[in-house]
Amino acid sequence: MDLQVATLCDFAAEYQGKMVISGTFDALAAKATPIVHPQCSLAMRFCFTPEDDGNHDLQISIIDEDGKPVNEKMPIKGAMPVQIPDTVAFMTRHLIVGFQG
Repeated sequence: MDLQVATLCDFAAEYQGKMVISGTFDALAAKATPIVHPQCSLAMRFCFTPEDDGNHDLQISIIDEDGKPVNEKMPIKGAMPVQIPDTVAFMTRHLIVGFQG
């Protein structure tokens, strides 16, 4: 499994098999904490080869500078089942997670 894209952005969606990403950024800045960002997304693109067939457990955490989760709902956990047909050398899968303030 290869993670080809991972970015925070204002908006992300999948449209006809393509990932659309708008307003990518890598940090939030504010004069005071806690920082509230009204809406953003984490957009990821994975590439799988036949050796990656099976179930992949995923975990997403947003942490502070001390490595502690910034929210009691973290981490977000899930599974990504992968079945690659014999006729292809690789396949990609998009994962978009939306966050609201």
